[in-house]
Amino acid sequence: MSARIGLAELVSFVLVAAMFALLLAQVVLRPFGLGFVWAEEFAAFAFIGLVFFSTAAAHRRREHMTVDAFHDWAAPRLFATQRTLWRVAVLGLELVFLVLLAVGLMQMSRQTWGSFAGSLSGFRYGWLYLAVFAAALLSITAVVIALFAALRDIGRGHSS
Repeated sequence: MSARIGLAELVSFVLVAAMFALLLAQVVLRPFGLGFVWAEEFAAFAFIGLVFFSTAAAHRRREHMTVDAFHDWAAPRLFATQRTLWRVAVLGLELVFLVLLAVGLMQMSRQTWGSFAGSLSGFRYGWLYLAVFAAALLSITAVVIALFAALRDIGRGHSS
């Protein structure tokens, strides 16, 4: 685990702080008939970004949730190299999924570029897809680094 704060963590922190401040202001101002018309829509978009940037941070730190029932069952029965090969296979599948996600996000960004959010004046829906695309690229980078590390371990004869 890395204690260093990366871009994904920084963006996640800013999104949480912005959502908290905006929604708190909305709650405080509402009884006075004041508030922000766009607060709910902003919070929804910020939450979407938060989910994907937090996922990228978890990938970088190798702390993301995994379904490891098969791994827990099989690990004691496998040699170290076989466990590393399993890790390479899982990382490869993650990489395929993330690349397909990134391609889809770029397509959605292009398709929605001409559409604007209702209450967020001037906010193109395409920007939301581009933000999630940036988070997906951070996840892809983390998975590629982990994949190369696992392949390097196989090449050196070490296995985790």
